[in-house]
Amino acid sequence: MTSSLPPELLDAIVQEIRDVETLKECSLVSSTMRYFCQRLLLRYMTVDANNYCSACELLTHSPHVAEYVTFLTIGALHDVMDSAKAESFRQVLSKLQNVRVCMLDGRWYPSVVSNYAHLSWIPQPIFDFLTRLPLRELRLTHIILTPALFWSLFRAVSTISLRAVSLDEEADHEIAIPPPARSTDVTSLSLGGMRVGEFLARPQNISCVAGLRHLSIDGFANERMWVRALIEASCNTLEHIQFDCPDYFGTAPPTLPHLPRLRVIQVSFPGAIVATAKISLISATIRTLSAFAAPQISPVLAQLKIKLWAHREDAMDADLYDPLMKTLDQAFVSHTMAPCIHWNLAKREGDQIDLRFFADKVRRKMPLLFKARRLSVQEYVASRMWGRRDGLTLDVSAGF
Repeated sequence: MTSSLPPELLDAIVQEIRDVETLKECSLVSSTMRYFCQRLLLRYMTVDANNYCSACELLTHSPHVAEYVTFLTIGALHDVMDSAKAESFRQVLSKLQNVRVCMLDGRWYPSVVSNYAHLSWIPQPIFDFLTRLPLRELRLTHIILTPALFWSLFRAVSTISLRAVSLDEEADHEIAIPPPARSTDVTSLSLGGMRVGEFLARPQNISCVAGLRHLSIDGFANERMWVRALIEASCNTLEHIQFDCPDYFGTAPPTLPHLPRLRVIQVSFPGAIVATAKISLISATIRTLSAFAAPQISPVLAQLKIKLWAHREDAMDADLYDPLMKTLDQAFVSHTMAPCIHWNLAKREGDQIDLRFFADKVRRKMPLLFKARRLSVQEYVASRMWGRRDGLTLDVSAGF
């Protein structure tokens, strides 16, 4: 039966399957289905100190698997080169030629009882691997970089995400790298932590973000002046700004530059946070979004996305968001481009949380946008499979 269907249709069908066991069963149907299922099952690979040898053995005995791997996560960087399995690790890297997204997790703990995560340097073989591939996206977490290494990686990809990344400007690192670049091709930048943001905002470095189309700022902070600097430097090209825990501009509304191409603003709130802290974040969000709502600031704004993570039923206290709902209803209803407001209520796959009551609250507290049909509420179910970032979105705005 599958042989009578065009490959494009089979591929589209397989892409809709969301659990591993079903994919495995489908892979037994025919050789054609096996190809599409394996390509999806094996596109994510995680390599760490526990599986260097097994990964090398897999890629040696089944060389076709290497071409399926497009998303690679490398962990335990601190002992990669000290391990007796280092040669297996080098072989794994040499076989992977199609990786387009790479995540380096450098966190490690000095003892089994330690709760404090240490950071790692990037070993030379991994640096060589990153710079020889045509990567589209690089994610670094718990990594130490020198400025030279930072610039070398910064200009190697178009999308870069940095979490708990430290810049050691005094270290004499063994990796030989060309001098820092003054301009890059990075179009999407995600920052978590202050040090890199401050580094980029320096007058001698700020030009490297002039071409950004997407800027994401993650984490708690007060008076982050470098956030303003990055927005101002990329104001002519920015199309999408994302704030996670948007407490960046102090107690006063931010003074923003003209953002002629800004079409999407996104903010998100964590679910596991006490009510008092959440109230503070909501107040900061009101100040920030009110500034962005001015048509003279964002003349082509099309969407405002608000994501709320629900870790348990009682985490979604809709009453806390009343001030935000009322403010947005008034601020955005008169915007000349009539932007739509999307509430995204997110939960993990398998969590039994009914979010329809929150959708009803949004409808009642934002009557102007509701009447203008510019309001939506969706439930986002994040996939647990292979660390995928996608998920299933369901409309829970019944009656809208």
